[in-house]
Amino acid sequence: VAEIDRIAGNTKFNGKALLDGSVSGENALSIGDVLTGNSENDANALEIDDLTSSALFSGQSLDVLSVDGATRALEALDLAQGRVTSARADIGSFQQSVNYLAASIESAVANQDAARSVLEDTDFTEGATIYSLLNIQREASLSVAAQGNRLPATLLKLVE
Repeated sequence: VAEIDRIAGNTKFNGKALLDGSVSGENALSIGDVLTGNSENDANALEIDDLTSSALFSGQSLDVLSVDGATRALEALDLAQGRVTSARADIGSFQQSVNYLAASIESAVANQDAARSVLEDTDFTEGATIYSLLNIQREASLSVAAQGNRLPATLLKLVE
C-alpha cells in the first residue's frame, strides 16, 4: 500500500502530479500541454482518476489474516486492478495521439525542408544557366574579335 502511494506521489509530468486525481476537469492534460506547454481546451485531454491507495481501496484496510478479510481484500484488489488498467488504457490512447501528432509535425517539417531544397536547387540551376549563357556569349565575342584581327593580315598577304 505504501508503494502505491509512493508511485502515485512521485509520478509527474512537467511538474504536474499525474496519479493523485489532480489531472481532471480544468487540470486535464491536453496535447497542447505536452507539445507546447500551452494548456488549451482540447477534445483529446487526458483525465486520470485518483490512483492513490485510499482511492483504489475506498479507504478499506486490506486484512488478509482471516478468510473473510482475505476475500474482501481480493475483491478490493480486483476493483483496484480494473481502475489501474482503465487508467493505463486512457494514458496509452493519449500517448498514441501525441505520437501521431508528433509524427505529423515531423512529416510537415520534412516536407518544408524538401520544398526549401527544391527552391534552392532551382535558384542554383537558374544561376548556373545564366553563367553558362554569359560564358558562351563572351567566348563567341572573343572568337569574332580574333577572326576580325586575322582578316587584315590575310588581306595584306593577298595584296602582296
